[in-house]
Amino acid sequence: MFAPGNTLLLLYHKGLCIVDWPAIHEMHVLISPAHRQAIEKYEAVVQRLASTEEAARKLQEENQVLEKEYKNWQLERAKLIKVRSEEILIINFLMI
Repeated sequence: MFAPGNTLLLLYHKGLCIVDWPAIHEMHVLISPAHRQAIEKYEAVVQRLASTEEAARKLQEENQVLEKEYKNWQLERAKLIKVRSEEILIINFLMI
C-alpha cells in the first residue's frame, strides 16, 4: 500500500503509471488536497490527450479520403487529356 504524501507525489511527477487510480479515489481521505489536485490535473490532461488523438485520427481519415479523391481526379484528367489529344490528332490528320 502506498503511504500518503511523498510517494504519491513522486509517482505523479515521475509519470509512473503503476497506480490504480480508482483505488486512490477510494482512499480519498488519505490523499492531501494538493495530491487530489495533481490527480485531477493528470486526469484532465489524459482526457485532453484522448480528445486530441480522436481529432487527429478523424483528420487522418479525412485526409485519406481526400487523397483518394485527388488520385481519382488525376486519373480522370489524364483520360480526358488523352481523349482530347486523340481528337486533335484526328482533326490534324483530316486537315492534311
